[in-house]
Amino acid sequence: MPRANLDEEACRELFDKLETLLKMGNPECCSFINTLRRVPGSDTLIRQMEDYDFEVAATSLAELRKKT
Repeated sequence: MPRANLDEEACRELFDKLETLLKMGNPECCSFINTLRRVPGSDTLIRQMEDYDFEVAATSLAELRKKT
C-alpha cells in the first residue's frame, strides 16, 4: 500500500534537516530516505544519497525545494 505524500510543512522540515546534513557530507542523511520517498520527484535525490554523492545531492535538494 503506497504511503501518502508529505504535506508542505513536513517537506520543509525534512528539507531543512537534509540540507544541513548534505552540506556537511554526513551519511546520517541516508536515515531520511524512507521519508523522502513520500516526496514526489525525489528519486534522483535518493539515488544520489544512496551513492553518497552528497555534494550533487545538495544541488538536487535545492532544485526539488523550488518545485515543492
